[in-house]
Amino acid sequence: MRLLVSYWMVGEAATIALYFTAIFLGTYVGLPIAKIFALTLLVQFIAAIATWLIGNFAEKYGSDKLFRITCWLWIAVPPLLWAVKHGVVYLAPLVLMGLVLGAHHTLVRAEIVRLSETEAFDKDEKGSLFGFLEVTGRVSSILGPLIVGLLTFVVDLSEALLVATVFPIIALQIIRRYKWQVGS
Repeated sequence: MRLLVSYWMVGEAATIALYFTAIFLGTYVGLPIAKIFALTLLVQFIAAIATWLIGNFAEKYGSDKLFRITCWLWIAVPPLLWAVKHGVVYLAPLVLMGLVLGAHHTLVRAEIVRLSETEAFDKDEKGSLFGFLEVTGRVSSILGPLIVGLLTFVVDLSEALLVATVFPIIALQIIRRYKWQVGS
């Protein structure tokens, strides 16, 4: 359960970053839609490569360490986006998003597959693990953006995005005592 809830928390940060980055780049950086689209493709391309690489690194360095690293990197994304408004180059948070976007999901899904193959779970429980992953994805697509949207009534979007740092911090606290099955 710790793994699943921490996965959900980081998913909230990822959803917030993905949903609002295009709006942010258009509003604060003044980028045209075509450039925002190209940058979105760049983030996805980086994410595809990082997803592939993370599997290799997990075997070598351990899933637990890489999970924690991806959480810390997700914590860094919102402050970097906020800093863009104040003159920092906007490519930094985008590249960082690409690096951790697929990597985090890969680590958790590999761990869940391995966990579901243990004797601790019978056949019926295996489906519930993956069902929970799907439910958290759906909840993340509503909860995180709703929180940020409500915050924009009170503060600027760049400041509202900072709430996304809270979710991976919670994930790190939840996952502290989790015993990884893979590469630990």
